Amino acid sequence: AYIPGTTWTSGRNLLAEEALRREKKREKKYDYWLFMDDDVNVVCVGGQPMEDLLEPGNCWQKVFNFISSDHVPENASVVGIPYGGKGEYGFSGFSTTDAFFAAFKRDRLDHILPYPTLDEGFSEWVSQASLFCIMRTCHTSSVVLVPYVIGRNGAHREYTRGLNMGQIYKTIVDNYHDEETGFYPCKELTVDDVFQGRDFTGLHESGEELNKSIPPPKLDTCSPMKKRYDDWESQISFD
Repeated sequence: AYIPGTTWTSGRNLLAEEALRREKKREKKYDYWLFMDDDVNVVCVGGQPMEDLLEPGNCWQKVFNFISSDHVPENASVVGIPYGGKGEYGFSGFSTTDAFFAAFKRDRLDHILPYPTLDEGFSEWVSQASLFCIMRTCHTSSVVLVPYVIGRNGAHREYTRGLNMGQIYKTIVDNYHDEETGFYPCKELTVDDVFQGRDFTGLHESGEELNKSIPPPKLDTCSPMKKRYDDWESQISFD
């Protein structure tokens, strides 16, 4: 799908609509909805342990080998790739990671998506920062990083940047707070809520071991997120 004239946030939500249409057409849900920036490159590191775990193929193939494998913990909600650095030489989870590559598990994304609607002129970073609040509230430590892989995106196109706490808080209130159910995520918003690398599980030797360090999602507490998703889906045209 090519959707010109969109921002990072609105473009991903339009792609989410297209994913729903294609699911309806094929009468079967996908396992993941994957969003990634179009300039992402990946590098595999780790030698033989990487080869043993991620199996044959180029580096992108190894990423998809992992996503489709039993190595992904049951309690994971998203599979991501670390931005830069040396890579994760083991299995790890966080609540907040760079969204330049984000594969949402299909059975969890209806408590996460769609991305928040931003006021005109707001920084595009606000979208990711606001979603971090939901991940920390509802899906703690459940973003699992592909081991032995690092990613970068080098195009750095022009868009509105910056972390403005006032913009972030307003976006959280407008998109997520629900007076009827008393759902007020990040009501006392702190800088710690909007940065990457929060709620680190530590490194583990296997996905099974990592799963023990990822709390189950708080789906009952976060039921307004499911209603938000259902309301969004009900407005989509499937003609």
